[in-house]
Amino acid sequence: MTPNDFTVGQELFVVHTEHTGRRHTTETMTVTKIGRKWVTLGKDWKQIRFDPANRMLCDNDCGRPSQVFLSEADYSEQKRKAVMWEKFKRRSELRGAPASVSAGRLAEILSELGYGELTR
Repeated sequence: MTPNDFTVGQELFVVHTEHTGRRHTTETMTVTKIGRKWVTLGKDWKQIRFDPANRMLCDNDCGRPSQVFLSEADYSEQKRKAVMWEKFKRRSELRGAPASVSAGRLAEILSELGYGELTR
């Protein structure tokens, strides 16, 4: 994403992750300023900028990584995707390729995921 993908007044969903990675707090913040590289979010007296390229907040509290999402639904979808990906990785490491999936279909899946070089 780029700063041009946002508009002043747009509300975004922010997730602050604690050190353990298990607990998090959320809040909705409003876009207050758009620069060439950064987008600034504000809520009450707090102003924080973030880099749209990686959706990470850039604040002074380095121990608390925070990420910005377009909406709570976007956050839920990204979280669901990450959980499914981890399950897929774990299962494929333990069991290998399923017998029901042909080498051709596996090559198609790898290409879709951007790992086409692994099919050579």
